[in-house]
Amino acid sequence: ARLSFDTEGTVAKAMRLKADHPGVLESGGRILLLEDYLVATLTGRVVTTPAHQTSTGWFDLVADAYDDVALEIAGLTSAALPPLVEPGTPIGAVRPEWATVLGLPDDVLVVAGAMDQTAAALGAGALQPGVAAVSLGTALVAAVSTDVLPERRDDRPRLTVYRHTEPGRFLVLEFLPTGAALIAWLRRIVGGDLDYPALDALAAAIPPGSDGVIALPTFEGA
Repeated sequence: ARLSFDTEGTVAKAMRLKADHPGVLESGGRILLLEDYLVATLTGRVVTTPAHQTSTGWFDLVADAYDDVALEIAGLTSAALPPLVEPGTPIGAVRPEWATVLGLPDDVLVVAGAMDQTAAALGAGALQPGVAAVSLGTALVAAVSTDVLPERRDDRPRLTVYRHTEPGRFLVLEFLPTGAALIAWLRRIVGGDLDYPALDALAAAIPPGSDGVIALPTFEGA
């Protein structure tokens, strides 16, 4: 297998953790994503979802399971990772001590979620193949649902692919990290007194393609 681990991936961070703290994983330690940690804290149950694990570097989209080859290369095993459950799976009630802290009833049920963009696509109705969704938040994301993994070729740009909220479906997306910051910048230079619906109205009056005007969204080095 030809694999590469960038420094942002969870797998690279786990390798560093293993190098800096030998034995911590062998003694029963688990590697949790932030969402997994919050669920474990609230319920006492350690689980994760395929939708969350996609971006770690140790999840196999084809097998829909942890990638034993990637884990072996990283010097890790699946024993250090949480069991997988599907998004929407009931996990358990909020523990009484946390219900008190958060001001919640004792019977509030915690349910497994999904990575933010897959959850957003589900909420926007982009679950069936060929249906796309665009979101404008911290990042500008265009995402489309598919039941066929895109072929990876060296002669074209690589797209980000996530396991969707349902088995056998994937979310192909492209994103820019500037997102809403670019719109906020536009609002300032067009006129800070305009609200965002007014900007929408201005945009609606412009033909597709904006008469050739292009904004380069490189505010964050994109």
